[in-house]
Order: sequence, then C-alpha cells, then structure tokens
Amino acid sequence: MRRNANREIPDPFSLRRKAFAALRELLGRICDRQPLVLYIDDLQWSDADSTSLLEDLLRPPDSPPLLLLSSFRSEDVQSKPFLEALLEKTGNQSCREVLVGALSKSESYTLLHDLLGSSASFSSRSRTQFSVKRAEILSCSNSLLVTL
Repeated sequence: MRRNANREIPDPFSLRRKAFAALRELLGRICDRQPLVLYIDDLQWSDADSTSLLEDLLRPPDSPPLLLLSSFRSEDVQSKPFLEALLEKTGNQSCREVLVGALSKSESYTLLHDLLGSSASFSSRSRTQFSVKRAEILSCSNSLLVTL
C-alpha cells in the first residue's frame, strides 16, 4: 500500500491560502535581512488571482515591509476594475500614485545622449550607427522605445 494513498488533497481555496501565506512569510524573511523592492510591470495584464495575491500580501497587519512599484497603462484603468480598486487605495502615507507622461522630443534626445554617450549623433548620416545603438537599447531587459 502506498503511503500517500491515505492523504487527502486539500481544496483549492485552502491550498491557495497556504501558498499566499507562504509567499508572505518568505518576503517577510527577506525583508528582515535586507530592503526589498518588488517591481511588477504591465499590471493591467494581471488577473483576479494575481490581484487577490497582491491584496493579501499587502494587507495589514504584519505585511512585509517592502517597496512595491508597479506600472500599468493609464488608458486601461477604466476597463480593469481591479486597477481602479488598487488606485482607490492610493493617496495616503503608504501608497501613492505617480503619473509618468510621454517624453518630449528634447527629453528623448537627452535620454538617448545619456544612454549612448557623448559621441552619439542624431544626424541623418549617422542613422545606421544610431539604429544599431537603438537596437541594443531595445534588446535590454527593460523595454525602452524612443521614436524620433
């Protein structure tokens, strides 16, 4: 007779609650050792389970003392109720919303100059060199797209 034959499989909600608690404890222990920043990009693509996990993770008391940064498309807020619900909780000491708009053409050039170095030229004769550098920027782990 197999050992695990008598084990009962927990219901999905109980299993989910245990997983959420385990993640909360893990992040809490990491925070005990060092500061922790949790970054979530494209939050507009999250689902109900992801939202539940975030809410459970951040609920008081004893939520891990971490910095959560997330980004999402502002045009998606009205079509995503969970984003609206999360934003309703902003505007206090522990939760803030920071709106980031598009860069102007001048700001884009400054950013590219800072990233590519002072030798970067944006004239028409250096388009090939610029395209190669731009491709290098686009292949980095963080998405950066500047259209000139």
